[in-house]
Amino acid sequence: MFRLLNQPYPREENPLKRLRFVSISAVIVFLFLWVFRPFGIDRVEVESLDLFIAGYGLVTFLVAGLLVVVVPILIPAWFQESGWTIGKNILFYTILITGIGLGNTFYTAKVLGKHVGPEGFLFFQISTLSVGAVVASMFTLLRYTRNLRFHEAEAKSLDQELHDQAVPATGETIVLTAENGKESLSLKLDDLLFIESADNYSSVCYREGKLLRRQLLRGSLRMLEQQLSGSSIVRCHRSYLVNLRSVRRITGNSQGYRAHFENLEDGIPVSRKAGPELHRYFRRS
Repeated sequence: MFRLLNQPYPREENPLKRLRFVSISAVIVFLFLWVFRPFGIDRVEVESLDLFIAGYGLVTFLVAGLLVVVVPILIPAWFQESGWTIGKNILFYTILITGIGLGNTFYTAKVLGKHVGPEGFLFFQISTLSVGAVVASMFTLLRYTRNLRFHEAEAKSLDQELHDQAVPATGETIVLTAENGKESLSLKLDDLLFIESADNYSSVCYREGKLLRRQLLRGSLRMLEQQLSGSSIVRCHRSYLVNLRSVRRITGNSQGYRAHFENLEDGIPVSRKAGPELHRYFRRS
């Protein structure tokens, strides 16, 4: 169970798509309450029951908008996809559902003009959690399984294409120059593994004989990408450039793919969007 909760899980990083998710969720809440009228909601004495029910959809939109859209912008480190897991996703949605339940408690008390005591608060939390936690866990596991199967199949295809290609050694030498123009790194193209973004620097990982070396160069990945005109250098992730000539194996998980290198224990992430680019490179090599 703990192993499953620690499995990587895809996270939507586009704020507009997250806002769309929030909007759809609010509409679903309204339709569910309006159609099924659970928890005795049809016995509430209000001027307009439809507007009263719509208020719960609005509460969902406001609370979810705060937690799903705004909070990740304010504290992005905790929401990095590289560290996002099934357990984190379920925990986040449990917090989200609890927040919506709290919002529903205050909304109901305000509209009905009644004091909601501990029993009322507990009722709203249990009602919200009883539905939301199960749904969130179900959708989390379904999405994880679907993405895992797809990316594992795609990774298997990419890995097969990688091993089918014949990549003769090239004597090409590349020179990477820092932003200030004073520092540079000269190496054979075949020795370059990948380049990782490191704040205002870029970390170049390469082979020197049988050893692996890293060297920091001041400058962005975009700057170094422009210096590398070779077709084997691909932006595989927003934080990585990879030399596809040096990749030895490709694996898949629910977040996308990982490129692995000889004598390097951990691979580097390859985003889902980079999959087609890898296919094109391996098929023409």
